[in-house]
Amino acid sequence: RVLLLDKQSRLNRTSAEPVRSPGYGQLDLGGSYKLSRATTLHAAVYNLGDKRLDFDTDNQYIDGRRLWLAVNTSF
Repeated sequence: RVLLLDKQSRLNRTSAEPVRSPGYGQLDLGGSYKLSRATTLHAAVYNLGDKRLDFDTDNQYIDGRRLWLAVNTSF
């Protein structure tokens, strides 16, 4: 999955100055692997390029690179 965001401008709740952020892109990669008839392993890496944002996001933080793992089984 590729996430693309264009530049943004919005009002800050704590001041009259608008908050401006540049556009950026983020690449996520994931997949699944069937271990058996009943069990599937799922994995994903979000923000594969470990994109860091250097602008004020009004106390909202963008996560760095992170890994997600899950195992589903049925019986």
